[in-house]
Amino acid sequence: MMQRCIFRISNLSSVKRRYLSSSDIEKQFRNAVAAMKSTSSNSQNTVVTDDLKLKVYALYKQVEVGPCDNKHPPSVFDFAGRAKYTAWSSLQNMSKEDAMKTYIEIVKPLFGNQIPSVIVDEKPVGNISPPTTVSSNTTASRSLSDIIFPTSKSDKADLSDAYQAINCKTDESGILRVTLNRPQRGNALNMTMLNEILQVFAAVKASTATRVVVLSGSSCFSTGMDLSVFAELQQLLTRESCPGRQREATMRLIEFLQEVVDAAELCSVPVIAAIHGSCIGGALDLVTACDLRYCTQDAVFCVKEIDLAIVSPCTSPSVYLFLFLFHLFLYMSVSSCACSM
Repeated sequence: MMQRCIFRISNLSSVKRRYLSSSDIEKQFRNAVAAMKSTSSNSQNTVVTDDLKLKVYALYKQVEVGPCDNKHPPSVFDFAGRAKYTAWSSLQNMSKEDAMKTYIEIVKPLFGNQIPSVIVDEKPVGNISPPTTVSSNTTASRSLSDIIFPTSKSDKADLSDAYQAINCKTDESGILRVTLNRPQRGNALNMTMLNEILQVFAAVKASTATRVVVLSGSSCFSTGMDLSVFAELQQLLTRESCPGRQREATMRLIEFLQEVVDAAELCSVPVIAAIHGSCIGGALDLVTACDLRYCTQDAVFCVKEIDLAIVSPCTSPSVYLFLFLFHLFLYMSVSSCACSM
């Protein structure tokens, strides 16, 4: 009987040592995750290569989720996603504890072989996530009036004359006239104009005074995207050596352009496009997002992307409907005038 008790006590001691060792590894792993997160927010102190980022990502997923099931691989066009997927699946059936140890060994050299101690919440190993900063401000409670009439506190939109690339004027009847105003550049859509268009529609959403928006241009409607935007994009992409990161950066620009088009389409009041002269490329995407489109006989429409065999980055479903109603004339590389439609 005494031998059995001694055997059980010795087994209990070994289990306790293994438990404490596993708990210590878990704590070091959480500190390493927190340290890597602080590195991403302050990249000046520590330089992390793209290959190291992929390894760290794969090990983190192995700990949090488990082995990659290989059931839902990313699209072949999602280059960044494919790289992450390949790194994760290469770990195969590595255990969580081994993944944590490997993660710690990779991160240690970045901090002088000593991972800084970071206060993190205690969590089970199977549900580990990078620490996040929680704001101390709690969400204010809203009354029924605030929910059903969210704009009632702002009766007038903030549409000052401080805009550089557009002009805004609201009359007493609530008609807001937004005029694209870069006549020296054919009202080409540069970053300043795109941002101001977003600001205007955001102001309209926060106002109850505006009843309708009329969108027009000064010299003509617009000649489309300003080529300086793409020139600056190419220059900025040279800062990143990873092709996948470059594509991610390009995707962010595309999402921004789509946001501008969606602002007109999702506007809380009707948006009318008054078109005269040239309406080319990205400008066509913008007018097709409006509720109504009126044009003069001298209006000219053209999708220049066809000449380059590409798709407009800000094309929305409304664009395709508009092109269908135009009997597919705009799919030709030649320009189409209003009198031919």
